[in-house]
Amino acid sequence: MKQLYFIGIFTLISLASLAQTYPKGIYTTYESFKNRLPNDTLTVFEIKTRDTSNAFRFVNKATNKRLKRNFAISDGTHLYIRIKEVFKHLPRNDKNQSKDDGNFCIKVEEIGSRYLYFEDYFTSKEALILGGLAAGASARRLKGIVYDFKTHQFDLFKNAKDFAYFIEKNHPEYVNEISKVETNTHGKKKRKKFVEDLDLIRKIITEINQK
Repeated sequence: MKQLYFIGIFTLISLASLAQTYPKGIYTTYESFKNRLPNDTLTVFEIKTRDTSNAFRFVNKATNKRLKRNFAISDGTHLYIRIKEVFKHLPRNDKNQSKDDGNFCIKVEEIGSRYLYFEDYFTSKEALILGGLAAGASARRLKGIVYDFKTHQFDLFKNAKDFAYFIEKNHPEYVNEISKVETNTHGKKKRKKFVEDLDLIRKIITEINQK
């Protein structure tokens, strides 16, 4: 129920913001995406995807050919961003993750005043190296990504500690929400532990976007 609540909040914010933020059309480059100006508003396209998949693919309705070379696509209701292109623009320290193969788009869950937020599956490259494909498959997890409208940068939240660093650096007023202090058997404070919770990440990003 809690997850459905946050998805509902995401949807309301995104629908209210999309029309004025990303007009309908095809954003073929990162620059057009950054400037929120579609390069192509004439091509008629449609979505091709499976109901259970978060991978969205688009085809040109006139030719039935896949649209592969673009950064993002807006259908006027939702924004879809090509994860392969996003990966190229991640900071170097975020590239120690392995994404799912394929040339597909991810639907943006929220477009707010400060951040654009979406999620996809990633695996730590360290898990792949140390444990092989089987261990890597078990380490595959859904992780959040933001695009900052102020800095024009993407940020992948690799784990709880990484999200904590993001919050401490950019929004320290939320530090107490993402951490708890562990105590030992004698009741003494031991260390601060960061909480890994995707629902909490969604909640905090939504609150920031509503300011």
